[in-house]
Amino acid sequence: MDAPGNMKKQTESKQGQGIGHGTRIIWSVFLAGAVVLLGVLSYFSYQADALDWDKPFIHWYQSKFDLFGWDRAMKAVSWVGGDLQWGAFTIGIAFIWLITRKRLAAAFTLSSVAAFGTNAFIKTIVDRPRPTSEAVQVLQGEDGLSFPSGHVATYTALFGITFFLVTRYVNNLWLKRVLQVILGAMIFLIGPSRMTLGVHWPSDVGGGYLVGAIYLLIAVPLFIFLSRRAETQSS
Repeated sequence: MDAPGNMKKQTESKQGQGIGHGTRIIWSVFLAGAVVLLGVLSYFSYQADALDWDKPFIHWYQSKFDLFGWDRAMKAVSWVGGDLQWGAFTIGIAFIWLITRKRLAAAFTLSSVAAFGTNAFIKTIVDRPRPTSEAVQVLQGEDGLSFPSGHVATYTALFGITFFLVTRYVNNLWLKRVLQVILGAMIFLIGPSRMTLGVHWPSDVGGGYLVGAIYLLIAVPLFIFLSRRAETQSS
C-alpha cells in the first residue's frame, strides 16, 4: 500500500503534466472556432478575388490613414518579414533561448515555421491573386498569391510564441514589459501594414491572423504540457 506522501506526489505529478479540464475545454472551443472560421473564409476567398466588404474597407482604411510618415512606418513593419530578415529573426530568437538553457523554448520558436508551411499550403489551394493598382492604391508590388497573408500568419506565430515565452521566462519586469509591447505591436501592426501597402485584401489579413492563432492555440498548451512533464521527471 502506498504511503500518503507517495500518493500526494503521484497526484501532483498527474496534475502537473496537464492543463485544467475547464481550460482544456475553453482552449478546444477557441481552436475549433478558429479552424471553422478559417475554413469558411478560405471557401469564400476561393470563390472570389475579393469579398464584398474587402474593397469598401480597404478604400476607407487607405483614405483615413493617409498620414504623414504612416506609409514609411508600415513599410518598415513589413520589411521585417522579408525572407532573409525573417530567417535571421527566427534563428536569432531560438539561439538566445539556447544560450540561456531553454532548449524547449528554442524548439518551439523554430516550430513557428509550421504557420508558414500551413499558410503556403492554403495559398496554393485558394489561388487568389493579389490586389491590383486598378482596385486599390498599391505602394509596394509583390509577387505570389494573396490569401492568407503570409506576413500576418508568421508574425502572429513567431512573435506570439515569443510573447508567451518572454512572459514565462523573463524575470526583469522592465525588460519583460518592453519586449511584450514590441512583440504585441508587431503582431497588431502587420495587418494594417499589408493593407497600407496594398498587397493584401482585409480578408487576406484576417485569414493570416487565423492561421497564426491556430498555431498558438496548439503550441502554447503543448509547450505547457511538455515543460511540466519535464519538470516532474527531473524532480
